[in-house]
Amino acid sequence: MKETIPVIEMVDSKNQLLQFELQTMDYIDKHRHNRIDHPHKHDYFVIIWMKSLEGKHMIDFQEFEVEQPSIFFLTPGQIHQLQTGPNPDGYVLSFHADFFCTNESQRELLLHTGLFYNCSQFRPHTVSSEQAAVLEKLISLIQTEMDQVEYMHFESLRSMLQLFLIQCSRFWGHSEASSSMASRPAWLTRRFLNLLETDYRTHAKVSDYARKLVVTPNHLNETIKKTTGFPVSEHIKKRVILEAKRLALVENSSAREIARALGFEDEAHFSKYFKNNAGLTFSGYRQLIRDQEEKVS
Repeated sequence: MKETIPVIEMVDSKNQLLQFELQTMDYIDKHRHNRIDHPHKHDYFVIIWMKSLEGKHMIDFQEFEVEQPSIFFLTPGQIHQLQTGPNPDGYVLSFHADFFCTNESQRELLLHTGLFYNCSQFRPHTVSSEQAAVLEKLISLIQTEMDQVEYMHFESLRSMLQLFLIQCSRFWGHSEASSSMASRPAWLTRRFLNLLETDYRTHAKVSDYARKLVVTPNHLNETIKKTTGFPVSEHIKKRVILEAKRLALVENSSAREIARALGFEDEAHFSKYFKNNAGLTFSGYRQLIRDQEEKVS
């Protein structure tokens, strides 16, 4: 694969820019290191396939040591920071949802396979040599298509990306059709976690999610606790605190701004909630961020 591949851009009916990009990790390291050497987030989906057995990847305040070929599926909004050794090997594939999602099956790949939208249970996936061989062929097809603008170019890229994600979901996903997700408890858990990603800013009660999922609060709570080890309320708290930390770190938002963004009545309510669930005050967390930044600089 050559060092760089052009970025594919198109404009939708509302004149919004939609992007699809495939680059080598070596290219990213050489040309964009100054843009990614600190925690940051994207408003699009990112797939990072790390072949090199050296590096660290911080994602939403969890640090993962890369000791074997691994692939990471990042959802828009997730904070991450990638540190690699010399001559990193791998690929970075990124795309906007509006570029990809033109039908329900494509949307299903993003929402319900477990590859994305899994903040509370995020983990990287080990890539075996057999899996790598399959994905390499698909990467090569994408590269060839990106190098030449032919008839139905965007549709072709979209289809190849869909094939890539289908293959990834077969390797590592938890689609509702798979045996691992065939049971009712697993199905309900997947649905709840997906719903949490869209509703955590406006819904703080177990009953809110139970009503949308058409189950009783007790049944939902018992099911989620059995399948994940934590009750519904704990998942809600963790998701809200995670977003508060993201806003504080990347956006440098104040307690008042975060309280408004996350639907709290006022700053005092948010500050009490943060202290009770994060284990330190919000001001203490902001000071912790400053101390870490000073160490790096």
